[in-house]
Amino acid sequence: MFESVIDWLAYSFNFAVSNPLILVLLILQIPNYFFMIWSFFIILLGLPRKKKVYPDTDERNSFAVIICAKNEEGAIAGLLNAIEGQDYPKDKYHVYLLLDHCTDRTKEIASAYPFVTCLERTGDTPPGKGQLLKWGFEKLLARRDFDHNAFMFFDADNIPIPTFMKEMNKRLAAGDDIIQGNRKAGKPFRTAVTSWYAIYWVFQNYIFQYSREKRGFNCQLTGTGLVLRKNVVEDGGFETTAITEDMEFSHQRVLKGNRIHYSIDAVVYDEQPSDLRTMYFQLRRWCSGVFQVLPKYVREYRKAFGKRPSLLLFDFFMLFLSSVFGAVATVAGLVSTVYSIIMVPEALFFTLLTALLSFPLAWLLELIFLKAAGVTGTANGFFTFPIFMVILGFCTVISAFKHDIAWKRIEHKGVKAENG
Repeated sequence: MFESVIDWLAYSFNFAVSNPLILVLLILQIPNYFFMIWSFFIILLGLPRKKKVYPDTDERNSFAVIICAKNEEGAIAGLLNAIEGQDYPKDKYHVYLLLDHCTDRTKEIASAYPFVTCLERTGDTPPGKGQLLKWGFEKLLARRDFDHNAFMFFDADNIPIPTFMKEMNKRLAAGDDIIQGNRKAGKPFRTAVTSWYAIYWVFQNYIFQYSREKRGFNCQLTGTGLVLRKNVVEDGGFETTAITEDMEFSHQRVLKGNRIHYSIDAVVYDEQPSDLRTMYFQLRRWCSGVFQVLPKYVREYRKAFGKRPSLLLFDFFMLFLSSVFGAVATVAGLVSTVYSIIMVPEALFFTLLTALLSFPLAWLLELIFLKAAGVTGTANGFFTFPIFMVILGFCTVISAFKHDIAWKRIEHKGVKAENG
């Protein structure tokens, strides 16, 4: 029926225009394409800009290092050793370990470090990192001896590089109040799954975060390796209820008019899931958090736009809705493809050809961005990374209809700062 791809494209266009269902499904995909184009221009206008260099300073901020932990005896020593090895004055930081119903040796191990204070939550209290942080902040800010002017956050499985505190101190000295660090995958070469995460964090941090930082837009908090000035927490406290407390807190601060910055030099390595089952549960939690937060803050954005419309608000709202756009576009695309094949069986060959051609394009983009970010050694998951994106898309669609907000613990064994 079709002698060339041109014939197929012409027929597909006429078929879509003349078929109301296909036309509606195509219209539903427009917001997702708009977000992709918007993101592309931010990347294009942001990444080529010259890197801003933050000078050394004699100012030394005092950090309260917050670590949330639940049965982390296998990982906590690695993090505390890395903190002890920071190139930063020892009297300018102290670790507050928030223990959430621990039943192992985490407290015993941490108590051996003189710069660690353990705060233990027990009894019939709600689980979850957001609730634990709220409880911890209330405890700390009520202490008479609490004299730190900034909070630094790590998960128990993190390893910050020795200059992490120094880099964050530079940003505070420059006037930044909220700074997200450069979160990288530790031990990325163990399995294909860990390599997928390594590639994912390149896209998330280098492509989306760094380009926005360079253009003066807001970045996203990703739950760990971040710093908040004390007055940010005092302004309204830490009041989150979503499973993705970092996402909810990000929206709260942007709506209050704060700017969320990103430091590419403050690197922290983070242990990643290494098997498909754990990866699935984590992605479901991430995606569910989006749809859990969405109905709560859409109205707040509408009010904010009415009071002080700005590109910063618009961009962050677009990031907020990107998962929704993606879920709608995925479902609409699948339905339109299946319907078209049923109605025009001859189109099956060209549909499969289009799908196959998308893989080389995805690999080319991976190669370009990985090279630009200076990341090597991810061959273990390079060619199969599109599978990760398909699973992420599936989790997004499922989470739109069924939220998975139950907290599930991930077993951590610790990573090494040398990224090996």
